[in-house]
Amino acid sequence: MVKTWISLAGLVTTLAMPITPAAAADSTRSTSCVYSRGSHSCVTRWQHYETRILVPTEQEVAEARAREQQWQAFCRPYIYQDDLGVRRYGYAERGCEYGRVY
Repeated sequence: MVKTWISLAGLVTTLAMPITPAAAADSTRSTSCVYSRGSHSCVTRWQHYETRILVPTEQEVAEARAREQQWQAFCRPYIYQDDLGVRRYGYAERGCEYGRVY
């Protein structure tokens, strides 16, 4: 009985630990415990994430715009209303709804 209370106190302490905003943004801590017949086993896993903001270069922006214009010219998307009144996209060329690129 005492072991159970000690185990529960440890679990509550682990779950009640505050997470600071800086730590929460960069990493994740996950603890999992299994209790059976007076014994227990716990595993804690830390995973660190690198936060990088990728800013596209002017060349990448220009290439993306050119691809978009080429796709628009090839697929010629349009919006229509189906029998239920839902607005849907349609395309002049086959395969454009599946991501086909010219």
